[in-house]
Amino acid sequence: MSQPQRLADPTPPELRPAPQADVPRVGTLEAVGLQLSRHVARSRRQGSRLTVIWIEAALHARRGAPWPDGAREALMQALSRRLRNRVRGSDEVLQVGDDSFAVVLPLAGVAEAVLIEERLQQALRGSYGVDGMLMQSALHMGSATFPDVGRSGLELAALARHNCLAAHAAVRLVPA
Repeated sequence: MSQPQRLADPTPPELRPAPQADVPRVGTLEAVGLQLSRHVARSRRQGSRLTVIWIEAALHARRGAPWPDGAREALMQALSRRLRNRVRGSDEVLQVGDDSFAVVLPLAGVAEAVLIEERLQQALRGSYGVDGMLMQSALHMGSATFPDVGRSGLELAALARHNCLAAHAAVRLVPA
């Protein structure tokens, strides 16, 4: 029995969507600050706003289920791709360490950041099927906007991260 032949894609190569690139990864908050420095300088020159949304992902396997080799990394990769697909092309997404992201939103102020955070919460929460397992990701977000707070890339990233951790702590401290 012969294999069915695949039909060639009639779409011209220049009109086909580009393959999805992985989200760039940096190791530390300081590295994020360095990446943000050029954005802050541009915003300062143009007199525009710049917002950074910091996202902490708390990854969960089913109760009692151990993490198989590579599953945590595969879940973060799936989460990073979904995140990249949910922001504008002019926005920049960086994975920070093992379970954090920094989303750089040029020309976005506080009001836009709040709206984008709400949309990202809805788009990113839920279950992810990875390596035959169903995994969950709880997300915590915080933001900081230049020039309202933060005068440098590092300060902006640190404030966004601080706001994320403070929001997470406030959620945990609410009595049941």
